[in-house]
Amino acid sequence: AAAAAAAKEKMFQILRDSASWDPDVEKLLEGIDASDPDAIEQAIRKRFDEKKSRVYKPLNEDGVGDEGSNDDNKNGSQTPTLVFFRQVQTQNLWVWMEARNTIEDKEKEFFDEAIKSWFVVGKLGGYNVENQQCLENASVLNDTVSHLDYDVARSHDRTSASLFHAIGEVEYRGKWARVWMDLGTADEMALDVLINSLITLSREYVGIKQIVIGGDNENGWGTKDSGYGQDQGKPFEDFDPAFDEMFGDMRGMRGKPNAEDSNWMSR
Repeated sequence: AAAAAAAKEKMFQILRDSASWDPDVEKLLEGIDASDPDAIEQAIRKRFDEKKSRVYKPLNEDGVGDEGSNDDNKNGSQTPTLVFFRQVQTQNLWVWMEARNTIEDKEKEFFDEAIKSWFVVGKLGGYNVENQQCLENASVLNDTVSHLDYDVARSHDRTSASLFHAIGEVEYRGKWARVWMDLGTADEMALDVLINSLITLSREYVGIKQIVIGGDNENGWGTKDSGYGQDQGKPFEDFDPAFDEMFGDMRGMRGKPNAEDSNWMSR
């Protein structure tokens, strides 16, 4: 019980720390006692209740969720989404998404919510292949998870912590959307989860023609002056992913260093 309480407090402390650079988290914590985990949990549940109808139901032409909608009224596409990988630097990664049509405002919200939700799970250490006890029990040991003897010590092993560092705003131009991220110490499993989520998003809500992981796209929309990350292909000779707390403090908005750190190379 004590370990579970400590883990819960650690999770909420990450949220509190994120409020300094994430405006959505800052807004979430407005007007509540940020030192009270129960108050934070209630705020999260309230926000989820407010947004879930728009996330889980397709929008009609008036921008309102229609409970009676069927598949014919959805904006998704049954055409398979293509997935391409270019050079991948997990601490300086761009993900590009090309929709089948110009991305409208109501569709931007789907992209924003899907990617933000994916990032929050990564920020809380969800993508960790070193602690997949349920999956291992089912697939490796060919057993069910019923009455699983969960190894708490293994789940709290900080040497295998798998945490995202930062993410930028999702940006849009015509049919294209892109987002910059620093996956920190998270495993490549996170990219599988993102791709799976975007493929379902394409099928159900917003038809996505292709997803491009890594590199700089060849569509005339370069990243050099984006304000995020380093130029693609530049090595991270001075980057040590073990210093997660340090990077969390030094990063400002859009992945830039805070103004007071004049010696830090813009990323």
